[in-house]
This record gives sequence, C-alpha cells and structure tokens, in this order.
Amino acid sequence: MKTLATLLFLLSGSVFASTPPGGTWQAVSATTAYAPLTSTAIAAFWPSTRTTFTFPAPWNTTGVRITLPSDCPSSDNCIMNLGYAYWANMSNSAGSPYMYIFVGRNADGGVNGVGIYKYNKDRDIVTYEGAMTINTSNSGEGWFFSRNDPDTIIMAPPGKVGTTLQSYNVVTGQTNNLFSLSNWTNIPTVGASTGAMFGQCSANLYDTIYACTLADASFTAMGCMTYNTKSQEFRFFQQASPGGFDECAISPDGRYLLVDEVTPQTCSSGCDEDTIVYDLQEPGRSYIINNKYGGGGHYAIGYGWYVQSDNWNLSNSAVRLFDFSDPHGSKSGKDIIEIPYANICPGGTCYASIPQHPSWLNAKPGSEMPVSDQYVCDSSAGTSSDTPVPFGNQISCYYTSGGVAQANQKVLLVAPTMMNTAKIGGCGSSSYDLQPKANIDYTGHYVIWAANLDSSTNCQVMLVKLPISQFSNPPPDVTPPQASILTPAPAATVSGTESLTADAWDNISLNGVQWYVDGAKVGSVITSAPYTYSLSITSLASGPHTISAMAIDSAGNESSLSTIVVVK
Repeated sequence: MKTLATLLFLLSGSVFASTPPGGTWQAVSATTAYAPLTSTAIAAFWPSTRTTFTFPAPWNTTGVRITLPSDCPSSDNCIMNLGYAYWANMSNSAGSPYMYIFVGRNADGGVNGVGIYKYNKDRDIVTYEGAMTINTSNSGEGWFFSRNDPDTIIMAPPGKVGTTLQSYNVVTGQTNNLFSLSNWTNIPTVGASTGAMFGQCSANLYDTIYACTLADASFTAMGCMTYNTKSQEFRFFQQASPGGFDECAISPDGRYLLVDEVTPQTCSSGCDEDTIVYDLQEPGRSYIINNKYGGGGHYAIGYGWYVQSDNWNLSNSAVRLFDFSDPHGSKSGKDIIEIPYANICPGGTCYASIPQHPSWLNAKPGSEMPVSDQYVCDSSAGTSSDTPVPFGNQISCYYTSGGVAQANQKVLLVAPTMMNTAKIGGCGSSSYDLQPKANIDYTGHYVIWAANLDSSTNCQVMLVKLPISQFSNPPPDVTPPQASILTPAPAATVSGTESLTADAWDNISLNGVQWYVDGAKVGSVITSAPYTYSLSITSLASGPHTISAMAIDSAGNESSLSTIVVVK
C-alpha cells in the first residue's frame, strides 16, 4: 500500500523530463586537469541511501548508488572492485525496465557470496536481492552477464582454477553446466604440462562460443582454449613463449580470437606483451600487432573491430582502433584519441590516471551503426599526491572513429571516479586493484564501477547514466515505460462520473498516458501528472468493464495496465 508521502512523490513526477543531463566535451589537447575528489567534496553530494544523485560541475550527470554498508553485516568494506572493463556486471536490459547487477564481496566484511541487485530504470529504485547461495567462496571475478539472456550470469572460474563453466539464472536460481574439461577427449599437453583447469573466459553474442585461458595443474597458463557448444568442439591455441601468456577473448560475432602475450617477434627477454589475432573461420590465418605498434594493451572488442590502449606511447598516449580483417592491423591502427605527451607526463614524469581501460560492451555490427558513430567508455584513477593530468580520475567516453586528426579529437567527461589509489584497502589491496576498470552496459546507457570514496576502509558501487543526447547517433531507446492505475480500485463499483487516475514512469522521457475503456480510446493523451480523465459512466451498460492506462514514451514505446470495474 502506498503511503501518502509516496503517493505525493509519484504524482509529483518521478519521471525524467528529458534525456539524462550533463557531460562535457573536452578537446584532447586541453590542459584542464582533475585531481581525485576529497572525502569532503564527495560528502557534499554522495547520498546515504540507494537513490539518485548529481555529480558536481563540470560533469553534472546523474548517478545511482547501488550498495550500502548494511550489505556487509560486519563492516562496510566487504564490497570488492568490479574486475575488468570487458566483464559485464550489468544485465542486458534492452526492452526491459529492469536491470540486474552483481557485485563481488569478500570475507573481510563477514560475508561471502556474490550480491545480486535489481534496478528499476524507470523509477530509479534499487533493491538488494540478497547473496547467491551457490559458489559462496567465489568473489565473482571473471563472471559476466550474458549478452543473449538478460537473466543469466556466466560463472567463469576465478583466476585459472576451474574445470567446469556454469551459468546462473538470477530470477529462478537455476544453475547449468555449460561445458567441462572432462569432456575434452584429447586435452592438450605442452612439454611436461597437461591442461587441467581454466579461467578468464568470454563468450560471443549467442553464448555458443567461449574462449578461456587454459592452465596446467600448477596454475601456469599454457595458452587459449575455445569451445563451440553447437559442434561441441574444443580448440587450443598454444602460447608463443613459455611464461608469456596473459589472456584471450572472443569477439561478439564469434569469428576472431584476440590474445595478449609475449611473443618472440618483440624481443628475446624482458619483453612486454603483443597482441595476436586468430581468424576462427579461416584456420591458420593469424597475425601479430607488436607492442611498439599499439599491441598488448588493455582492449575492448567490437564487431569486426577492436580498440586498444597503447601502453608503449609510440604516439604519445593513444587509444587505437584496429580492423580485424586487416592482416597487418594497419601497422599501428588508427588513433581514436591521442593525448599530447607533455600534458600527461609533465616534467617527464608520467602518471597512471589517464584513460587506459576501454569498455565497448555496447558495440554494434556495422550494419546497424557505423563504427565511426559508436563509442567506448573509459576510466582512470590516481593518488591525491600525483600531479593532476587531463582526463584523469574520471569516467570518460569517446567515439570509435579512427583516424581523426588530433586537432578534432575530443573526450566526453562523464563523472569523477571518486577513487584514490593511495588508499589501499578500500576496494583492493594494490594500486592496480584500485583502477576502476568500469564497464558500460550492453545498451550503452549506463557505466558501473566501485570506488573507495577517498577512504582505505570503504568501497561502494555506483552507476552513472550516460548523457546519450551528447552523442551524434545515440543508442535507441527500447525500454518501455511503466504505468500504474491509482483509481478506480480493482473490482470497484462505479456510477455517475468516475475519475481515472494513473501514474507513469520512463527511464528517459515520457510523452503521457492514454486511457481506454473496453479497448476504445477515451479522450486524448494526457501529458502531465496526475494523469487524470473524468469518465462519464452513464454511457456504459451495466456490468463489468475494462479500464486501461497506456503509458507512451518519446521513442514510441508503450506499455499498459488494466483493471476491471463494475457499472451499477
């Protein structure tokens, strides 16, 4: 039952009047820099409950707090960082007003088990659904929501210590085994090592092809394995140099396998990582992007393309776009952003708080949207003692339009990350743990990350609503609005003139509510709350009738709710 206060809040209009606000474009050549926010600055806007809030200028975007200290019975430090930018902590909520979120937790806070949260995007209501009762010793690292099934988490083994890949349905609680190494008849042997476990997994769009790191019984990586659920075929891609393998991932179309590892082509010892690309549809076809040409950095994979942060700095600090079909990767790829060296390495000292963890889970095939119109989002964090650098310590987004002249490159500043990497203990045990590694959701509307809020004893999770109107070709709005009939009550007996009143919400912009009686429109669309229409009952025959309220948003999405009334 709604309280009077709740009803007044709903009727006052809890819906967004327009696309989520905020965001500031900044040229890559800009010298404006941002230090980590202090705990005092954060306290001025950080809410104490699971609710929305507004990041201060220059961001002015809308955030949503997900976790609370009460989620951790013994302390407020059981929340863990969210893993990596390529593992989706948010479900694919396209076409639904609801999004599920999973958050890893550790035993330091008195709890084990991954926490499940449900976010009503239309009404900005977050509920804690509780901890998973299976795999309670697992932190959730390496897990990800399926692109294909919005209710399913793919539970990859942590690190490289598992033998079975499982899925978990957050609604039903059902667990399924996807594949097991025990089904691999001729499991690979390299030297004295035999494949015994795996981890660090990824999947294609339809969850039919998986790629994981294969390791031996001593947890030493041997290379990359793939599994095709349709053909039930395992394949193995042996590491190029002993001890040099890092990780691998499959493209969403299932065609390309991307591997980061040390290769003999770079140097003989003390080498950094390169990137090897395998074409799974053309066996034997592969090529290497050497580290000095942009390979080996943190990557995000799209359809036919991938972006990679350049940790060699051959061309200042760049994030580059590579074409999978190019056998040479255009040598060093095409710059997406290229931040001038002098701006990020003042006095010759370089800082880690620049964007270097791109997330492109919202990637689309080129047939749906040109790659030049798509965007990735990135994250960064540093310490309060670092010299602030441009684009540091924040969530930022930029187009995947490779080859744009540096003078025309720009970055959208979205939100401060509120992470101080000197405050070890809050969100992790090392400065690298404390890099946010935020991930964007599959719809391209939200970015999620964990932050220590400038504290060594705290870690909380939040998301930011991307100001998608800032993009030239924003992702489509396919989330339907929601409607609720306030009067008349179900099965009410009515006569004379009856006031029909509804409430409605939408995640972006609501056009209004249209009333129906027995399937026929009555009146016109009502565009402001309360959505009330005075219905003359005298024209209706005695007996039951169906009253319906249809909510309509600015993109044309609709949803309706009906109730039965009885005319005397």
